Amino acid sequence: MTAFAGALVLPALALALGIAPGARAARSQGAGAAATPPGLKVSDAWFGRPEKGPSLGFFTIANAGPQPVLMTGWSSPACKAIEFHEASDIREGPGAPVLTRVTVPPKQTLAFVHGGYHLTCRSPTDAVAVGKRIPVTISFRGGGKLTTPFEVRAVASSPASPNPTRDTDGAKAQ
Repeated sequence: MTAFAGALVLPALALALGIAPGARAARSQGAGAAATPPGLKVSDAWFGRPEKGPSLGFFTIANAGPQPVLMTGWSSPACKAIEFHEASDIREGPGAPVLTRVTVPPKQTLAFVHGGYHLTCRSPTDAVAVGKRIPVTISFRGGGKLTTPFEVRAVASSPASPNPTRDTDGAKAQ
């Protein structure tokens, strides 16, 4: 086989085996680790820290990729649990449903903003202090994960409640 033919065959073989350009980074994280979906960018990530109660998190996620991306979970060592809510639900505050997933459509941006989608940090640790940054890991369908720092800012108040759960898979994109 010539060098030119080998240059064509190896990339084709890699694609056939499902080895994408981002796969190398995932493999360096450990055997069997899933790759973060390509084309994702998180920006404007922050949690509001009230004097009492849970902290609410806001961020923007852009999906520049050609496929929809399904976010399936959020976690941080600074929170006992992170829940996903939409403030425009019929029931807000106590009893508001917890959402379990959200889709970011291809070539779209989804904003988690006050009065809309947001994260709730339940039982925040002392690490959730004004002026600090805490790591939040977003999990995706297929096992990929993306960890990004969230700035902690002072806010006046925050609603608190344990909540029932429901699914959503059609987020409003901007």
